[in-house]
Amino acid sequence: MNLNPTAASILGFLQHEPMTGYELLDLIERSVGNFWHTTKSQVYADLKRLRDAGFLEMDEVGARNQRTCQITDAGRHAFKAWIRQRPQLERVRNPLALSVFFRRSVDDDPLLFDIVREHREEHEARLKVYEALLDEVKPDGSGPNLTVRLGIKYERAMIAWMDEVAEELARESES
Repeated sequence: MNLNPTAASILGFLQHEPMTGYELLDLIERSVGNFWHTTKSQVYADLKRLRDAGFLEMDEVGARNQRTCQITDAGRHAFKAWIRQRPQLERVRNPLALSVFFRRSVDDDPLLFDIVREHREEHEARLKVYEALLDEVKPDGSGPNLTVRLGIKYERAMIAWMDEVAEELARESES
């Protein structure tokens, strides 16, 4: 089985301790979920595929229909093989950038200024989350520390770009 990044991250988390699917979802959301979006259905589908491939074991169904998952030696080996591969270059899909790109295709775009403002507020909130996370991770250059610092730089860059877009929209509305 070739591991996709979400399945690999599941194995990465399970290396530390056994967890239920619910606990994995919560941990993913609080950590890599800031830069690696996944869905509940994808996590549960990957858990089944990982189990079927022999990369993890699941306990019998317990309380609240939960099953604890534990990585196997084969899963550890698969994770190590995956982490040694060169990751693909990311491809950015930014709906706001697409709207800004095509903004002159319509005669009147009064809503775009409000949309940019709303997106800016969301990025400010994300920046605060990253800044709070930076206080929680060790300042040791570890993977979590470096990744949180990337999140901070990304959010600051997005905020700066949205400020430029807002300034240009304001300038155009004055003319």
